Amino acid sequence: MPDFADIAPRLRGLGAVVGLARTALGGPGGTVTVDVGGEQVTVQVARNITTLAAGDLVSLVRHGSTWYAVAQLGTAPVDLDTYSTDAAPTVRPDWVTGQYVLRPVDTGTYRDGVGWRTDTTDLFQGDQSMTGRLTGAAFYGSAPAALDGATVTQAVLKLKRLPAGPWAAAAATVKAVTESTRPSGAPTLTGSLAAPSLTPGGSADLDIGTTWGQGLIDGTYGGLAIDVAADTPYLRLAGRDSWAAGMAVVIDWRRDS
Repeated sequence: MPDFADIAPRLRGLGAVVGLARTALGGPGGTVTVDVGGEQVTVQVARNITTLAAGDLVSLVRHGSTWYAVAQLGTAPVDLDTYSTDAAPTVRPDWVTGQYVLRPVDTGTYRDGVGWRTDTTDLFQGDQSMTGRLTGAAFYGSAPAALDGATVTQAVLKLKRLPAGPWAAAAATVKAVTESTRPSGAPTLTGSLAAPSLTPGGSADLDIGTTWGQGLIDGTYGGLAIDVAADTPYLRLAGRDSWAAGMAVVIDWRRDS
């Protein structure tokens, strides 16, 4: 008999799911067989439900990896195949969805006219000391290949500001990088997104959009950077060695099964 994991991709996005009990509950905290999504599955029944008969409608929700029957809705007036509690959109049964954390394989800072800094793996932007404007970059190497063929539905960049420069809140300017590994010279930049303003020690998520997220997967982009044309705002973001989540991109994806 299949588990909910077998049909979960077909049920994503529907919220609470209505099922039809095919077996009676033997006692509090037991399990029943439920007809849902065209499959019969075994479901844990919440302990507050003391009786449940075959033919009863139940409301199903997920907690962690376990699904529960949390409410008894009464006897089904029609067969479940034609029963619907709302006008939920059709979910393609052949979609597989998931989430992937894309972590940089290298982070660092390039100084105009000088080269890559060797004293830090953090990302700096601007120029406080008048020794050359700084561009911080994160490179993801071949890691995005793990999602080859997937469609990105959301991509969120993890940012954390570290002490450097003024203590007032300031925002990094995020740009896409063509190279997937550190070049000998300056990274090739394109596009521009304004990150949330942060004070030193603060962290935030930046939705970089599906176009940039898909570009990372497809190889259009190989990294992300922080860079401003002027000397300010001068700031420092955590790289891979200063923060485990530094410049990681959390990608929600789907793929045809």
